[in-house]
Order: sequence, then structure tokens, then C-alpha cells
Amino acid sequence: METVELSRAGRLYTWTTVHAAPPGVATPYVLGYVDLPEGVRLLAPIDAREAELRAGLPLTLSLGPVRPDDDATGVTGYRFEAVAL
Repeated sequence: METVELSRAGRLYTWTTVHAAPPGVATPYVLGYVDLPEGVRLLAPIDAREAELRAGLPLTLSLGPVRPDDDATGVTGYRFEAVAL
């Protein structure tokens, strides 16, 4: 296994709106698969309304809170947001 630096730019492959989640996770939220140029497909929350999404939409990768932790500090993970055109 090797470390690979990922691009921050990707394209939306598919998505869904999550309505049922573990305690402490606010719903609904959008979760999607995003293809990166390195050939990686990531599953992560998307900071957008479902009505704004379409396959192939350019998205930007960032880090942000994804869920609460046992000690209430929160877990940081990948998130995506739509590219401002």
C-alpha cells in the first residue's frame, strides 16, 4: 500500500438523501459517490440540496465534521461542495 495525494476536484457519480442516521447525526443530508482524477471513488456527505445535484457535477473536496464522537469533539472526514461557477 502507498500514500497517494488526492485532488480536491471531483465529479459526482451518484447520490442519495439520508433520512435515518445514528443518534446525534442531523438528517436529512446528502451522501454521494464522487470520482476523483486519480481513479478513486469516494463516498462522503455533500453540502448541497439534492435538487441542485446532477451526475457529472463538479465538486470540491474538503475536510469537515461528519458525525459526533463519544467525547463530543466530533469526527472529521471528507466532505464535498459544489464548485462555484
